[in-house]
Amino acid sequence: MRWAFLCAFVSLCLCAGLAPQAQAGIDLAYQPMRVDLRLTPGQTQTGVVQLKNQGTQAIHLRGRMMDFVVSDDNTPQFVARTDENYSCRSWTILNPVEVDIAPDSVVPFRYTVQVPATLVAESRTFRCALTFESMPTLEDRIQKRTTNQVRLVTVLYATVGSPAATPEIGNPEIRKTEDAWRLEIPFSNAGETHYRLNGQVFIKDHDNHTIETLEMDSSPIQPATSVHVGFDIKALPQGEYTMLLQLNLGSKILEKEAIVEVLPSR
Repeated sequence: MRWAFLCAFVSLCLCAGLAPQAQAGIDLAYQPMRVDLRLTPGQTQTGVVQLKNQGTQAIHLRGRMMDFVVSDDNTPQFVARTDENYSCRSWTILNPVEVDIAPDSVVPFRYTVQVPATLVAESRTFRCALTFESMPTLEDRIQKRTTNQVRLVTVLYATVGSPAATPEIGNPEIRKTEDAWRLEIPFSNAGETHYRLNGQVFIKDHDNHTIETLEMDSSPIQPATSVHVGFDIKALPQGEYTMLLQLNLGSKILEKEAIVEVLPSR
């Protein structure tokens, strides 16, 4: 019950309990993994990220604010640069920035979001990341112990106004290697907030029979991005197939139908 209370303590966060990270003697849990805030210009909002050392040795953690971008395949990248158009990194303060966590102890990292009075857009979702990296403790350095580094990330979304997403689905392509087949689908977003990949992809044969159903993974498509998302699929015989994509956007379903041809292997 205590941890459930701490999850609820962070305003408007979407929390799925503790997220464990265990590696070579490092056993950490943290909450929340994501924070969603609705803010106004000039507003100040505070919250807490809780970290628990579930291991048997003390851990030294360093907290940093970082920008959150995505690669061409929609993989999150956490970088030490500021994109003023979509970043809330420069408005967010993390305290403390370094701390030792004893075994079986919980330490709060407090963050404060101070929204500027004037923003680059009146209605937009800004984003950044609170990162926590394990570092050698003083005892580790004295004893010259080899340690592994673990990074934990809490993504923070700060929405100002009522921005809308503008989803678009491109034409899918099948890519095959000796070991795997993948269906790659382009997704883009010309809007001012992210949308999530909630939905399904149906692969149908020439008789319109569904031969495979793929579930989307709820990953976000960020504003002003064009990415390719890959799905592992079963090997397909030569021929034409219909790809029916259904993207659930809450109030509506966006559909895309495309014909994809599988050519004979060379």
